[in-house]
Amino acid sequence: IIMIIYFGNILSKHGYTPTAMETIVPKLSKYVKIYSISDKKNKIVRFLHMNYYFWKNRNDVSLLLIDVFSTKAFLFAFVIGFYSQILGIPYITVIRGGNLKYRLKKSPGLTRFLFINAAVSIIPSLFYQKRFIQNNFSIEYIPNFIEIEKYQFKHRLKLKPKLLWVRSFHKMYNPKMAIYVLNGILKDYPNACLTMVGPDKDGSQKACMDLAEELGIKKHIYFAGILTKSEWVSISEKSDIFINTTHVDNMPISIIESMALGLPIVSTNVGGIPFLIENYQNGLLVNDNDIDGMIKNIKILLNNNKLSSKLSIGARMESEKCSWEKIILDWRRVLNKYSKS
Repeated sequence: IIMIIYFGNILSKHGYTPTAMETIVPKLSKYVKIYSISDKKNKIVRFLHMNYYFWKNRNDVSLLLIDVFSTKAFLFAFVIGFYSQILGIPYITVIRGGNLKYRLKKSPGLTRFLFINAAVSIIPSLFYQKRFIQNNFSIEYIPNFIEIEKYQFKHRLKLKPKLLWVRSFHKMYNPKMAIYVLNGILKDYPNACLTMVGPDKDGSQKACMDLAEELGIKKHIYFAGILTKSEWVSISEKSDIFINTTHVDNMPISIIESMALGLPIVSTNVGGIPFLIENYQNGLLVNDNDIDGMIKNIKILLNNNKLSSKLSIGARMESEKCSWEKIILDWRRVLNKYSKS
């Protein structure tokens, strides 16, 4: 029997947004014997838990899946990968960090060891494809997925200035930009509003609240906090435009979900976003932190029903490429190919 262990941050029960792998692994368990580690909130405890589980099951495991983030959690991935290489256990790295470019530059030796010794690296967007090929790293492209049937398409035609932002509050996701964008929209659309959904990771939510207070627009913003998937999908019914303000990104689930719901999207064109959003086909793109550009594009949508309709339909069509039914075949093929019998 093939036994697989997935090592990553499984923290949704602590109020964090579920990672793509946290959602994928339970579905894969219908086809293979797979275990997930770790759900410990404290980073040190989580790291120790990963170490304990690895050594306890080292003789029985056939394959490891290791989430690779660009921040401090990268070191978790490196250590597990190092152990695996020593013991001859095949492992697959799953690229999750939107700012992996920074990690590759900061830790060239560690990243090369981790990726060159991996059986393969799963990339959820084509953003990193060129860089990985240049370094002779083996890759497989498998996009993030959504359960498309849970997202009811709403054809947006005539839009109202009701903006939706869904992400963790963290400086790398630039939530303050959303506040400034709303402030600009309010000058021409005094009834405009913004809903911001997501957990606070580094104090950015309070910074956004303070900024809204300073600009005198707090009454136009609803800070929803952490919501379940169904709760924020319900809120989306009352929204007409999804804005994505991130400085760095890979292939965010929140954008794919918004596409499935038929929300026209205005996003910064960072990281893997341009591989997901084609400008004027299924969304609109602006440069990183281009507040004026985002305001301009939102106003274009508000005054162009034909374009709004086109983007709404195009977004749904793009999201359907990421349905679970389409990518499960890729996952099963990869797991069977690289598992130690």
